Amino acid sequence: MADEENRLRGFLYRTRLWSKADRGSTLLHLAAEALRDWAEVDAGFFVYQRRLVRPDTPDESAGIFESWGPFADDPRRLESWVEAMLESERTVLPLEQWVEPENTPEPIQTDARHFGIAEFGLWPIAPQGHQAGYLVAARTRRKSEAAATVHTQIIDVCAAQIALGLDLMFAIRLAEEARDHDLLTGLLNRRGLIAKWTSFSTAPRQSSNSLIVGVLDINNLKRINDDHGHPAGDAALQRVGEILVHAMGPDDLVARWGGDEFLVVLETNHATAMDPTTAMLRLQAIVARESNGLSAAVGGALWTQEGLTLEACYHVADARLYENKRWARSNY
Repeated sequence: MADEENRLRGFLYRTRLWSKADRGSTLLHLAAEALRDWAEVDAGFFVYQRRLVRPDTPDESAGIFESWGPFADDPRRLESWVEAMLESERTVLPLEQWVEPENTPEPIQTDARHFGIAEFGLWPIAPQGHQAGYLVAARTRRKSEAAATVHTQIIDVCAAQIALGLDLMFAIRLAEEARDHDLLTGLLNRRGLIAKWTSFSTAPRQSSNSLIVGVLDINNLKRINDDHGHPAGDAALQRVGEILVHAMGPDDLVARWGGDEFLVVLETNHATAMDPTTAMLRLQAIVARESNGLSAAVGGALWTQEGLTLEACYHVADARLYENKRWARSNY
């Protein structure tokens, strides 16, 4: 009994390292190592959806990960076995217990013999309460009932710890999204755009391409709030954010910079003659056309030529935005 308790205690001690895993694949690798060392499982693998840590965005494509033992030697045969096993799981295979291949349908028996499996079992992995995969444990030699009990307990705990680890990753990613995104519009906030700026500005691009940093400010947002209430002002901000996202390229950046101000970073090609003024006036016209009565002031700056940093470009673009406001006032 003491040996069994020490084995379970040793496994739980090992799982403390899992909290440092920042990817599902890393977590499964650590779990596979622990199962081999503490549950004496000499064959196994994991089956799960690739978006396992984001159950709110389902991905039907499942994959096989971290196969070890004889499973690692024949990945194609393993895929066919998994298909037969998952199909049978819905009607035949019990979960969270060991199964002898001779008590399973013929396709499963055949592949089990090919791999030399004496017993195996499926343990569901269910982060956030959504079943998204399985821990599949197998042995090439049967264990005595006494030995199998503690090993089964370890596998039970392992499946639960994997789900907890994935829950933690999910919570961290949600926190990161909340930190870097504007709650109202869903766009990047100032912190989020600054975080992305370095990688975006240093990404390889054609020599004929450059970056424009642009600022867009909704006109008369305070009047909208005063006359129609803050929900109307919020709706205006959301609508302009949607328009900018649809008007920009898929790799461009759009952020709510603060209050009624948005900041965009877009790549432009010199061959199109899309200078900062032309690019931002284009966005200004799109907002006026598609926002049902809203208008905006705009300004832009060309990175490296008019500023070597995001902050420097912002100041140039912001000054031009106020020039655009003054011009608009003088013409009405």
